[in-house]
This record gives sequence, structure tokens and C-alpha cells, in this order.
Amino acid sequence: MIKSGIHLKQFIMKKTNKIFMGISIFFIGFMAVGVYVLKPAKRVGPEIKPIELAAYDVKGLKSAEQSAALRTKVMKMDGVTACAVNTEAQLASVTFYPDVTDEQKIQLAMNFEGAHATGKHQYPVNVKGECPVNGVQSFLDKMLN
Repeated sequence: MIKSGIHLKQFIMKKTNKIFMGISIFFIGFMAVGVYVLKPAKRVGPEIKPIELAAYDVKGLKSAEQSAALRTKVMKMDGVTACAVNTEAQLASVTFYPDVTDEQKIQLAMNFEGAHATGKHQYPVNVKGECPVNGVQSFLDKMLN
């Protein structure tokens, strides 16, 4: 009787140890996954430089060819990433890297072949406390149409 009691005790101890080990391994694995998920992500590509958008009122644009020539001239400037010129609206929008060029240099580049930038275009401001994107959207609609 004593012998079988010892075997029962050993059997229970072995089962308890296996259960405890299983729970420990599960907990350690769960913690490892949690640490992996919570660690900050590594940046894969190069850091993106900030760009700025400037829109200019451009007077004297008479044709699509003249607008295309103006766009080409501005796009050749160092630091300019995009340029769109609208002949009908007499408007040019430029995105650029502010650490490479500035708004004054871009405005000076727009003075050629009879066209001249009269100043920075003022986006419509929504003073009613509503979302300002609506005002920019109407500006974009006017520019694209």
C-alpha cells in the first residue's frame, strides 16, 4: 500500500510538473509575441522630406503652349517637385522643397514670355468655423475646370 501511494504521489508530481512547464512555456511565448508586437517599427525606406505648396496668380497667360512652357521652366528649377498651370484661371500651383528653393525664386521664374506672377494666390478662407478643406476643394474645382 505504501509503495502504490508513493507511485501515485510521483505520478501526480510528474503530471503537475508537465502542466506547470506547459503553462510556463505558453506564458513566455505569449510575452515574447507581445514584446515583438509592441516594439517600434524600423523605417524601411529613406526619410521623406517635407514639401510646401504655393499657388500664384499669373497674368498674361494666353495659350496652352505658353502655360506648358511656363510649367517646363518652373519644373527645371532645383527643389521643385511639381507644377500645374491653368491658363483659364491664370493660376499656377507649385510644390517644392523649402530647404532647396523658396517662393520668391519660383515667383521670379514665372516672369517670362509676357506672363508674370502678380503674387501668391490666396486660398479661400472659411470663417464660419467649418472644415477648411471645403474651401480648398472649391478652389481645386475652379482650377481643374
